Amino acid sequence: MKTLGPLRFAFSVAGAAALMLAAGPAFAHAKLLSEVPAAEDSTAAQPAPITEIRLVFSETLNLAFSKVL
Repeated sequence: MKTLGPLRFAFSVAGAAALMLAAGPAFAHAKLLSEVPAAEDSTAAQPAPITEIRLVFSETLNLAFSKVL
């Protein structure tokens, strides 16, 4: 096996480091941006039944893996 010269090795390491830094962070999960009614809404002593909820996420959800409990 042929060994790399010191200069070629330094350029290889610098190139690999530049690629890793340029990649940036990866976000694996959508974040909940807003919800209606809000979780802290408790204005009435006896709250009315909830007939609709609205959830807004930072990205599109995969419906096969999504549910509201």
